[in-house]
Amino acid sequence: MNSKAKNLNEIYILILITLIAALALYFPFRNNISVLTRYWDGPNYMYVAKTLYSIPENNPLSFYGIPPSYFSCHLPFYPLLIRFMSFFSGYEIGMLLVSIISSIYLSVIFYLFVKELKLVEQPFWAAILLLFLPPRILIYRNLGATEGIFLALLITSLLCFYKKKYALASLFAGLASITRIFGILLIPIYLTELFFEHYKNRKHTATKNIKGYIVQIYSFLEKLVCDRNLWIIYAGGIPLFLTFFYYQHVFGDFFAYMSYNSRLFGSYPFEIFVAYSKSANTHSAEFYLLMYLLYGFGLYQIRNRGVLFKYSLVYFLLMLFVIHTDLSRCLLAIAPFTIVIPLSNLFQTRRSKLLMLVVIPLVYIYSWNMIPGNLLNAAVYENLVRVLQGYR
Repeated sequence: MNSKAKNLNEIYILILITLIAALALYFPFRNNISVLTRYWDGPNYMYVAKTLYSIPENNPLSFYGIPPSYFSCHLPFYPLLIRFMSFFSGYEIGMLLVSIISSIYLSVIFYLFVKELKLVEQPFWAAILLLFLPPRILIYRNLGATEGIFLALLITSLLCFYKKKYALASLFAGLASITRIFGILLIPIYLTELFFEHYKNRKHTATKNIKGYIVQIYSFLEKLVCDRNLWIIYAGGIPLFLTFFYYQHVFGDFFAYMSYNSRLFGSYPFEIFVAYSKSANTHSAEFYLLMYLLYGFGLYQIRNRGVLFKYSLVYFLLMLFVIHTDLSRCLLAIAPFTIVIPLSNLFQTRRSKLLMLVVIPLVYIYSWNMIPGNLLNAAVYENLVRVLQGYR
C-alpha cells in the first residue's frame, strides 16, 4: 500500500472512530436527547442562533437574571452554523450535528497537521488521543460548545501559515476569532513571525553604523505599510471588528463582549490559586497547581515549534491571570499542543497504548456523570424550545 492510500485509510478509520466516540457519549441519554441539548452553554448558542442577538428583556433565559447584552459573550460563528443546520433538522439536533461534524473536522485536520509538520511519530495515534484527552474534551467537542470548531479552525490556520498560504491562514484565524476570541492572538503572532523572518533575511546586509540602522528602520516601516502579506494578515481582524460593530448596533456597546469577560481576569498571576490556598481549599489549590505544571511542562516540550509555541505560550501566560473556576476548560484551547503532542511522543509502545483501555472507560464514566449535573432548568428549557420551534 502506498503512502497516499495509507493516509486515506487512516483518515477514514479516524472519521469512523470519531463518530463512534460521539455516539457512545450520547448512548446513555438516547431516550432523553434533551439532556444533551440542555447542557451549558448549548441553550445559549441555540438562542443566539435563533435571534441573532435581537434579544428581548423577557427572554426564555432571563430566569437566570442575565441581561440581553450577556449573549455577546457567545460569538457568532458557531451559532450561525447551528442556524444553517436548523433549516434541515431543527435547532436541537442541528446543534449536535454541527458539533459532531466539527469533531470529525478537528480529528482530520489535527492528523494532517501533526503529520505534515512531523510533530509526532504516529499521527493517527495522536488524533485518537485528542478524542479523549484531556477528559473534558470528549464533552466539549461533542455537545453544545465551541471547542471543537474553534480548535479545528485554529489548527487549519496554523497549517496554512506553515505552508505560507497567508490568505487562508488569515481567513481561518478570522473565523476562529469569532468562534472564541483568543483566535485573534494568531494575527499579532503571525505578524511578529513575518517581521522576524524579514529581519533575519536582511540582517547580513546591514552595516553596524548609523546609516545601516536608518536603512533597517526604513525597511521595517516600508514592510509595515507596503508588504502584501502583512495586509493579508491584518485582514484577519476584520471578522471580529464587524462582530463588535454589530454589537454596537444591537446592544449599544462596541465592547459588550469585554464588559463581561474582562471579569474573568485577576490583577496578578495565580490569583485564584492563592485565594484557594488562603482559604485552605487544598483540593482546588492542588488541582490548579497541577494544571499549571502539566501545561507548563507540555509547553516546554514544544519550545522549538515556531508559531505553534508562540501561540501556546501567549495563551498560557494569559491563563495565569484567569480567576474563573473552570480553568481546565479554558486550557483546552492549547491542549492539542501541550498535552496531546507530548503524550503521543511519550507513549508510543504497544504496552503504553494499552493504558488507554483503562483511561477511555474512565473518561466516559466521568463524562456521563458530568453531563446531568450541568443542565439548564427543565421548565426554562421547555419555554426555550417553544421559542425555537415557533419561529424557525
